[in-house]
Amino acid sequence: MISEAGYFRDRPWLHPSTPSSNSASSTPLNRQAWSQRYIFERIEPQWTLQAAHVFHEFEKDDVVYIVMEEIQGETVEQLGSLGVAVERIGRALDEFIRIPPPDGSAIGPLDGSLMEHPMFPDVKAATHYGSKAALGDHIKRLTRDNLDVDFEEDAKILWPADFHDANFKFVGEKVYWFDYRNVNVLPDSFKIHDLTNSRFWIASNIGQGYLHLQPTTRSSMVRVLVYFAS
Repeated sequence: MISEAGYFRDRPWLHPSTPSSNSASSTPLNRQAWSQRYIFERIEPQWTLQAAHVFHEFEKDDVVYIVMEEIQGETVEQLGSLGVAVERIGRALDEFIRIPPPDGSAIGPLDGSLMEHPMFPDVKAATHYGSKAALGDHIKRLTRDNLDVDFEEDAKILWPADFHDANFKFVGEKVYWFDYRNVNVLPDSFKIHDLTNSRFWIASNIGQGYLHLQPTTRSSMVRVLVYFAS
């Protein structure tokens, strides 16, 4: 949420007072701020996708605050056309996944914390994944019947998991994307799940109406989803 003072407040449980032992030593207090800076520095000026400039983050009373550029723009509701909103956010998403993950990055959040996804029994993964193969091997163990999952042909992409409509502002043709807590490095077939089975209407409409995706587009993730849905 943004206050009158121009601060964005985040949930404190996502931002511990010290990085975990598995986090990169250079990771600052706030994982959202770190991810947002990484994206901001790699966006091309001509792109539809834009991000607000992060100036500073600080902690007070066990709550982390991000001080960032204030963006005066229209919300999805104010834009007045859901079709236009979906088309522009779809273009921004195309650009988002062009941004390369950090060199040597493991599967999961940019700060090295544990990956979260609905396919895990407790939502949060029990371990870290150093590679796509490690993730595939863990899924095989989770399914107990050695489900054949192979992500090796998938490119690793940066994937934004949160498509809540409050996370977007429109300035002309530009789309400012907010809330980078759940940006993950993932095999690109994961986007099939998030764009065809999402609880967020924007994601579902991008997948079906803008990208014309079908749930059977990529076999590895489909096998996983079918297994956990059965």
